[in-house]
Amino acid sequence: MKKFVKIACFVIFISAVCVFLCSCVTKFEDKINACVSEYRENYFYTKSGDISASFTDGKREKNYVYDGKSSQLVDYGVILVFVKDFAGDKLKFEMKINDEMLAGEMERNPFDKSFVFDIERKVKSTDNLALYLVDFDATLNLENLSKSWKISCAQALTIFINANKTELKKYIVGDCFDGEIFIKIVSDKQDEDNIYFYVLAVLKDAQVFGALIDVNTGNIVQN
Repeated sequence: MKKFVKIACFVIFISAVCVFLCSCVTKFEDKINACVSEYRENYFYTKSGDISASFTDGKREKNYVYDGKSSQLVDYGVILVFVKDFAGDKLKFEMKINDEMLAGEMERNPFDKSFVFDIERKVKSTDNLALYLVDFDATLNLENLSKSWKISCAQALTIFINANKTELKKYIVGDCFDGEIFIKIVSDKQDEDNIYFYVLAVLKDAQVFGALIDVNTGNIVQN
């Protein structure tokens, strides 16, 4: 009987330890999850000749600044277009989302020469997107590549946290993470096959570190 009681007590003790450790892990991840300043969900893409186009949506800070502090998030949906050998600084476009039509003018990004426009909203993964470029009289039908990915945005963050747990724990102050997290989708503008989640930690002491995570294998290709 005493032996049984000892075994029962031991089992209860081990269970309590496991629950405690699991709750600590969850609490640790929750502190970092609460400080996400940007995340991206859907990724649509197409390429035709010298033109490649993508559409990415999600949520990001209304006041978009890398300052180590997460603030109010808003919806966004960014159209990104690369055109080879085009000298103009603006591109007129029409975006058809199912039966809804949007129109605007993209401006050139001075850093990578792309054309960018934020429609300030998200779309559904099943939506049909068609981009008409007025200057080229060209219609591009965008395909949602992210629907077939094996790794989600949330899973990419978990992979990043587990790989950098020791460093991240240094920035847990009380119940808060002393920094902010950005989860981006990056790709070679000429190659739709090489696409990654880029998880970036921006800390309040000006330290920055990140990781490229394969969207299908979950492997960290650069950390």
